Amino acid sequence: MSKLIRPEQLAERINYSVHSIRRLAAQDKIPHRRFGRTLRFDADEIEGWLRQISRGPQVNGGAN
Repeated sequence: MSKLIRPEQLAERINYSVHSIRRLAAQDKIPHRRFGRTLRFDADEIEGWLRQISRGPQVNGGAN
């Protein structure tokens, strides 16, 4: 596990609002960890998530 970062740090890093970060976590749309009411994000998992969303949705099927 890499460094855990706070929602405020992640928001600044990826230029999202803190509210949006918390909403994505509540909807399980972003990798996160909860320790009671404390919300943290693994920096390596976030990098993977950012790479995944930058590629767009993956479509199953072969090339024509």
